[in-house]
Amino acid sequence: MFKLFERIARRQHGANFRPTRGGAGMVTRTATFASPLHADPRGLAALRVSLGLILAAETLWLLPRAEALLSNAGVLPLQCLERSLAPCTQFWSIHRGSGGVLVQQLLLLAQLAAAGCLVAGYRSRVAALCGWALFSSVINRNPLMAHGGDTLLRMELLLASFAPIASRWSVDAHAHATPPAAANAPVRSLGVGGLLLQPVLMYVFAGALKFFPEWRDPAHYSAVHYALHRAALHRHTHAHTHPAPIPHPSRTHPAP
Repeated sequence: MFKLFERIARRQHGANFRPTRGGAGMVTRTATFASPLHADPRGLAALRVSLGLILAAETLWLLPRAEALLSNAGVLPLQCLERSLAPCTQFWSIHRGSGGVLVQQLLLLAQLAAAGCLVAGYRSRVAALCGWALFSSVINRNPLMAHGGDTLLRMELLLASFAPIASRWSVDAHAHATPPAAANAPVRSLGVGGLLLQPVLMYVFAGALKFFPEWRDPAHYSAVHYALHRAALHRHTHAHTHPAPIPHPSRTHPAP
């Protein structure tokens, strides 16, 4: 069993692993096993590529819709946005500097460039920070098109800018070649801890919100009912699985 632990530790730490025997025959080592706040650089690289691809997909979806969603000729001109927000909730947005379609498209192209740098691993931390700033600016320009997934993407991009996300599978890693054993060693930083805790906290607080009476008390009208009957979430199969209710006869005939 100890030999198995030793082999696992050697794979994690490479040349940094130096096993020694304790007084009771137990194996101790200088390098400890990775703690829950450590992360494999390859996992961070996969996260970096995934964030870049998601950001690129969001940007490519927005580009042909820039006039309708982000310009003054669309559904939410700047004047309407400023009137709809309270003075204490004036969020910053680069996209609010102009209502022209060309300016919005140029900013979206800059966001697409940041996503490409994330995927390629070129100046990854700067690209993550720029992607967070530009995507947050887009959401603050038109909050009507935002959803919870956008909030999670913004948080992940911000935390990724503080994590070593370019140590593997990136242009930056090729420019600063490191030995394979050192390149695969688990890393720990403030950004890594935030990235690992963010999904946990998301589910913890989402579950905590379900303890309110709207979700649990039968005397209240169930929030689950509203969540499952939103027209925006219906699929094409909903018309077949949930046919339209038949009107009551008393409501279909005129009163005498």
